[in-house]
Amino acid sequence: MHQPGIEPGSVPWQGTILPLDHWCFVAYHSLYYMKLLKLTSLVVPSLTGM
Repeated sequence: MHQPGIEPGSVPWQGTILPLDHWCFVAYHSLYYMKLLKLTSLVVPSLTGM
């Protein structure tokens, strides 16, 4: 029979990978904000008369 305590200890699990739906959410909102910033940078100078 196998004696307990001889094997090396197990490494604790580390959750470093995010689910795919989280990455899609981040990518979608990042693109949305980049488009929004581009639009506001085009619109704001024309409103100030520059």
